[in-house]
Amino acid sequence: MLQALDEARPYVSNRKECAIATAPASTFKIPHAVIALETGVVTDPHAMVPYDGSDVPFETWKRAHSLDSAMKWSVFPFFRRTAAAIGRERMTAQLQRLRYAKDTFDDDLTNFWNNGELLVTPGEQLDFVRRLFRYELPASRANVDAVKASLLMPEGSITNASGTHAFLPNKVVHGKTGNTRVNGERVSWLVGHLEMDGREYVFVARKRVKGELPGTAGVELAKRMLESARDRARAQRR
Repeated sequence: MLQALDEARPYVSNRKECAIATAPASTFKIPHAVIALETGVVTDPHAMVPYDGSDVPFETWKRAHSLDSAMKWSVFPFFRRTAAAIGRERMTAQLQRLRYAKDTFDDDLTNFWNNGELLVTPGEQLDFVRRLFRYELPASRANVDAVKASLLMPEGSITNASGTHAFLPNKVVHGKTGNTRVNGERVSWLVGHLEMDGREYVFVARKRVKGELPGTAGVELAKRMLESARDRARAQRR
């Protein structure tokens, strides 16, 4: 899915697929970060939290992190701690206030975005990211700006827990990956915002299969979608 910030309707490549809800995985860190800031659980997005020495699967997690860096490197332990500090009541209330998804969660406060309790469609993701970048969320501008800054990627790359991955060259991209497995189905996301040919767009790409799927599948799908959209736009101008 792709939508210009100043247009009312998105481009949808597959309407049936985009109506199917799945776990958001680490893309949920976007509303999660907004909620952490709005509730005061995080007061400074650049304040460092020391690494506690626990056994974690990625080298990128084995160091101190702030909210900003934990977003860029998708640091799951950081957000488990912030979820616990936010608490069930505030998390539920804030999710309803932000209108992130029609679904909610019941049990695991510190993992509901990965385990299939909370489900979201690509359309709901696109709507949320668009409202974030249009400053239409019920959140302070300073907090929205902090979350937007945390999503800014290095030029030509996308970062996540597993490292840095090639993306579109010469583009200003804000993005968040997400990968999880629920009931044997592997899901890989990339959602975000970019500037292309003088306009601002938000986008959502999701790949899902039964079985194995590389953690960069969402990144690769988004890259193909955005390159195709760029080529279509250029062809129309000729």
